[in-house]
Amino acid sequence: MDLRTRLYAYTQFRLLCRALIDRNRSREHPERGRFTRRDVKRIFADAAARIPALASGIPSEPTPGARLMLQSGVWSLAMYNAIRATGAEADHATELCTDYLWTSYRRNVRRARWHGRLRHRDPEKQMARIQERFLRFPLESPGYDCRLEEVPGCYAYDIRRCPVQDYFRKQGDEALEFFRRSWCTLDYPLAEHLVRGGRYTRSKVLSNGDAMCDMHWSVERDIDDPRRASR
Repeated sequence: MDLRTRLYAYTQFRLLCRALIDRNRSREHPERGRFTRRDVKRIFADAAARIPALASGIPSEPTPGARLMLQSGVWSLAMYNAIRATGAEADHATELCTDYLWTSYRRNVRRARWHGRLRHRDPEKQMARIQERFLRFPLESPGYDCRLEEVPGCYAYDIRRCPVQDYFRKQGDEALEFFRRSWCTLDYPLAEHLVRGGRYTRSKVLSNGDAMCDMHWSVERDIDDPRRASR
């Protein structure tokens, strides 16, 4: 295992510790107690052992962003399966893994968030700046197929090809349901985290069988924001 892989694995273990330690092992059977650091070590080892099989046959993606996102997808599915193997219910395992993914999301967007706030004071301009950065990485073409749209009041683009969604769809119904209820839900809190008043909406999503994810990123002004009256 090279140094980069070791560092990535160590980071994922720390994120998993934050998400699992002291949480119930089972939502329906609290008498089973709560996850400990020892449990997390076992889950992580189990997940790592599942990676080769889960990654087998994955096509080589043409862009670094797509490859990174797909790697994260494989890791998250391995974590989900390892947590399920402890006896956790599917809903509970999904919730725990989503919390693990959320800690990773927050860590990964720190630089983009900082740059957006450094360049602009206006939240709408911050949001546009951050989304432009995301479209350069990790959502760059041709790994992802993203198309800008003209939608009043928001920064909008459609994602017509998502390699992570393609991967989960091939892993079976439970894996796709996990993806739909974890990965596909995190843009909502992400918008709030990125800028003050951030809001994310969509009406279509690839994991539901739609032709695209129509991503709409906007900003709701505070009532006491003096700029609200000028809009």
